[in-house]
Amino acid sequence: AGPSTAQAVSAVITKPDGSTQTLTVGALAAGASSTTTITYVVPLSATAAQTFSANVTTTTADSNLGNNSTTTSVALSPVSDVAIALNAPASSTPGQTITVSVVITNAGPSTAQAVSAVVTLPNGSTQTITVGALAAGASSTTPISYSVPLNATAAQTFSANVTTTTADSNLANNSTSTSVALSPVSDVAIALNAPASSTPGQTITVSVVITNAGPSTAQAVSAVITKPDG
Repeated sequence: AGPSTAQAVSAVITKPDGSTQTLTVGALAAGASSTTTITYVVPLSATAAQTFSANVTTTTADSNLGNNSTTTSVALSPVSDVAIALNAPASSTPGQTITVSVVITNAGPSTAQAVSAVVTLPNGSTQTITVGALAAGASSTTPISYSVPLNATAAQTFSANVTTTTADSNLANNSTSTSVALSPVSDVAIALNAPASSTPGQTITVSVVITNAGPSTAQAVSAVITKPDG
């Protein structure tokens, strides 16, 4: 602001991480100004406002030291990219227990807060997975188990949705589903119930008993009985 030229003008900028940057201006005429652009990369894990401070000095007598220092803060709006995937076997059988791995990731750039997921099982029941804070680049894997009903015949479908209280840049990868094909399995058996003895010319009655121990319905069941005469 003058009235004289300020000599050897320089400023020190303190960045949010504590590092400093010195700006050398030199002589600055009365009424003149100098503008310099500095850059700073906000850490991926940052959550608080980013504060910059600056102090300017000159070798010329300064009539007002009160305006030689200043600070400014940049509020942060953290943003994350949480995603969920379900890793399950390609197939299973009725009565078998399926283990599904629920994998939750955060591509960042900020830590995702209050991360949780709801997994819907094939029978319609749900299971909640609470992760909490998930750092950028981190992942969380949780196994869940599900017993396939003995009478099940259709593919078993699992679905999942993940949420976070942090702004999410990509909601398209917050939901997923996967299906496990079923290969029905049965256990058919046959038994012949006949009298212990007979005589020539007598008619023997034999009971043919076919059973299925499951767990699935046996399709197209048939039996061939070979009689004593071939």
